[in-house]
Amino acid sequence: MNAGQGIDDFSPYLAESFTMPEPEVIVLKVRQGIHYALNTRSEASRLVGGREMTADDWVKNMNMFINHPRAWLRTAQPVVAAETKVEKTGPWEVTFTCKKDPLQAWFWLAFGGGYYYQFPPELWDRYSNLQDWRNSVGTGAFMLTDYVANSSITLVKNPNYWGTNPLGSGKGDRLPYIDGIKTLILPDMSTRIAALRTGKIDMLDTVFADDAVSLKKTTPDLKSAKYLPARPGSSA
Repeated sequence: MNAGQGIDDFSPYLAESFTMPEPEVIVLKVRQGIHYALNTRSEASRLVGGREMTADDWVKNMNMFINHPRAWLRTAQPVVAAETKVEKTGPWEVTFTCKKDPLQAWFWLAFGGGYYYQFPPELWDRYSNLQDWRNSVGTGAFMLTDYVANSSITLVKNPNYWGTNPLGSGKGDRLPYIDGIKTLILPDMSTRIAALRTGKIDMLDTVFADDAVSLKKTTPDLKSAKYLPARPGSSA
């Protein structure tokens, strides 16, 4: 699943494709060959063992996100939560049916709406607290190996990541190219700007207009890019 600006630029990710045979029915084809990351230093990751993600995982995850007593969807969209049925309809196929308010069901369940993750369900049986980062196992390009509250987040390359470069001279290359990422948590904007200007960090993805003008004048070697913000209520 993936989020974007509208249905026209909805792009496949863990779901290879989708169809809507009826307005209230969404059929997702689960991408085959995606394995959960295997980090031998992580107890949770060893438990999952790098196995392949399945349609059954999707059904268990989505039913948990919809039906758990503390599920956000039950508060944000109670009609969708009450009226949605999720079922496995093929070896690699999952179908959502929502007879009431299907447009909201599309946004919240297929389009993104906060549900970007597929967790290995066996983690729920082993760990009571999945909010602990040590108990997380995903399918993405990087694995979370360290988190220091109010300080930093460290990620390392997932060598078994399924994605490849879709464009250019590197088309078909296995991703990611880099070995890791360290995100520094710097609450103060002036500290972030100073860190960027002095080369202590490589990238800063949110800069106020006035700061951007100042950075370009004082640090002309910096590279920058502009992009349109997401529309209200969507994810980018």
